[in-house]
Amino acid sequence: MDRQTLIAALIAKDDSRARSKQTAIGVSSLGDCRRKVWHMNRGDEGTNTTRRLAAIMGTAIHAAIEAAIEGTDALIEHRVEVEGLPPATIDYFKDGEVIDWKTITMKNRDYFVTKQKRWQIQTYGYLLSQTGVPVHTVTLVGIPRDGSEDDILIHSERYDETIALEALQWLKDVQAAQEPPQPERDPATFCKSYCPFYGNQCNGITKDLEGEPITDPSAMNAALRYKELNVQIKQLEGEKDAAKTALEGVSGITIDGIKVSWSEISGRSTPDLDAIEKALNGAPIPMKTGSPSVRLNIK
Repeated sequence: MDRQTLIAALIAKDDSRARSKQTAIGVSSLGDCRRKVWHMNRGDEGTNTTRRLAAIMGTAIHAAIEAAIEGTDALIEHRVEVEGLPPATIDYFKDGEVIDWKTITMKNRDYFVTKQKRWQIQTYGYLLSQTGVPVHTVTLVGIPRDGSEDDILIHSERYDETIALEALQWLKDVQAAQEPPQPERDPATFCKSYCPFYGNQCNGITKDLEGEPITDPSAMNAALRYKELNVQIKQLEGEKDAAKTALEGVSGITIDGIKVSWSEISGRSTPDLDAIEKALNGAPIPMKTGSPSVRLNIK
């Protein structure tokens, strides 16, 4: 089996799920890019092929958890539909606690709890409460796809109806918009890979560095930490260079057991473009362009 055959089989299976066929805007879309949700609300058909593997892996983990805890008196994968409100499927509910399983990656563990995730879990609680079920706690469980049991994150907070109402008002405002809202995601890091409306219907945010205010506490903390780390790295690189200079001509082992030695490393081999062009009798040198990458700028 080749890669494309495997991918096609996984996508076909995922497309057959009831959740994949859902056309109504669900709770999971609350707090997403306004422009994306606006197109979804209009029923616009996306033309961009998006990446699906992470979501498919998340579905598989959900299924594994469901199979592991079935037979208990908890509500598992519980569908809730309240007239006038977005539908939802509650991952787990028992003894007044709503739990939402989230698959994450290790590199994003420190920024697991976002405004969007809090909106979603609080709205799950609100929908359940509207059916007469008492809710007192909402919990996010982050399961790293590339981690171990020790890396699972759990965030619990008191159920707060006002947070859910804020999220639902956000959706109402998007649905009431007559003109498409400004996009809120970067085309290189998000839109191309994860938005079906990228391309013909939307090109993502522009490169205007003024932009809209970033108010998500998780994103604000990440930007601040990134800037701080850049400063620390520059300082450490300077100290490292100074230490290297102090060790020039020194080799051996310290009394603490630190081994110091020097070795010669061959220079990197690169194509001799002049020789190649000469061999080709002046013909243009064929060039191969690698996959594009993205660069984060924090100032």
